[in-house]
Amino acid sequence: MDKPYTVQSRQFLPSRILISVLLLLSAVMALALGSVRTEAATKRRVIIVGDSRTEMMKEYCGGASNVIWSCKSSMGLTWMKRTGVPQIESKINGNTSIAILMGVNDCADTWVADQYASYLNTKAKAWKKLGASTYFFSITPVNDKLSKFEKNSWIKSFNARIKAGLSSDVKYVNIYSTMAKSLKTTKDGLHYTKETSQLYYNLVMKNCGGNVTYTAAQLKKNPDLVVSDYYKPVYNFADYMKYNPSLKAKYGNDPAGAYNHFLTTGMAKGLQGSAEFDPVSYRLRYTRVRHKYQDEWKKYYIHYLNIGKRLKKSGKKCTQMMDYDTVYNGVDYKYVYNYNEYIKLHRTVFKVYGYKDHKVLAHFVKYGIKAGWSGNNEFRWKIYKQYNPDLAKKFGNDPWKYYDHYLRKGYKQTWRRHK
Repeated sequence: MDKPYTVQSRQFLPSRILISVLLLLSAVMALALGSVRTEAATKRRVIIVGDSRTEMMKEYCGGASNVIWSCKSSMGLTWMKRTGVPQIESKINGNTSIAILMGVNDCADTWVADQYASYLNTKAKAWKKLGASTYFFSITPVNDKLSKFEKNSWIKSFNARIKAGLSSDVKYVNIYSTMAKSLKTTKDGLHYTKETSQLYYNLVMKNCGGNVTYTAAQLKKNPDLVVSDYYKPVYNFADYMKYNPSLKAKYGNDPAGAYNHFLTTGMAKGLQGSAEFDPVSYRLRYTRVRHKYQDEWKKYYIHYLNIGKRLKKSGKKCTQMMDYDTVYNGVDYKYVYNYNEYIKLHRTVFKVYGYKDHKVLAHFVKYGIKAGWSGNNEFRWKIYKQYNPDLAKKFGNDPWKYYDHYLRKGYKQTWRRHK
């Protein structure tokens, strides 16, 4: 870092002020330029390798500075290996996603899928060492009524076979069904209209970390087009509006804005975005996750997406905290304390400590007992005192002593009334 510029005290005051202003302007300009450079440096590069449908996509959607195209009409595996991939390999770095949109011209021979998988597995392994990510996008549908050379049954078989053969270094992205719902082709049944090509392009960009733009008509028809496949288990537009009605006024007609709100604000606040996953329920149900992440709400979503879903953990409704803390300083308070009942009996405690069960327990031990507060629905120290005169004589009106006695001996003495 450069040393700060200093002005000698004997300089004339106006000169000092002028120099200070110039320095301030220079600093602001440097920060602005730095921000631009940073943004440009972090913009994800997307390399798309494909055939004639990719050529049409480029014609309709090309122009982004961070997208590199390698495509040729009527080509298949041989061209990809000899030309399509070699001509872009020098452009691959750690900030690159490689999208493979090939296979439709080879789909009649399902066995070729094995050769695709073998080649891509080898390449993706090498690209991964550079820090790049490789994606194979499922072959998208044709119009069976119009297409003379390709059939959807062949495409589906090819997709299933290549998916089975790809290694973990290649992410298989299934967009067949999404494309089928909005399929509009030219007269040959193979190539896509501008609208469908735009959808195809956006699905590629969305999954590869590129820039995505949709028309208002497209979003009105399917508001979840903007949603990355990664986040679909925890977010969809309809559920986000349903579970967070206060957002409807601002985002009810803005699916892209709602999704952006979920990513930038919603997860951080623990807002529910889908019926499949409720972050509060997930926190209540899983102790280790709860203790690890505390109030870092976004991490519950990420844990579910990366680990929980694979392990078949439930993200659905759970209204009671499971396996909450009951041991404090070596003493187990389970006979006189229940987290779920304590926060219902004393709602101000929940307002302060929320789902931090260890802090709620600490409050009960340090303050609740001394104040004579009930820790659960089972034990009432005043009743324990009233129906046990021998203890009343010894302990007087000291709640702590009744709790202590019950924890050490009373819970075993079933004849003693405590509620």
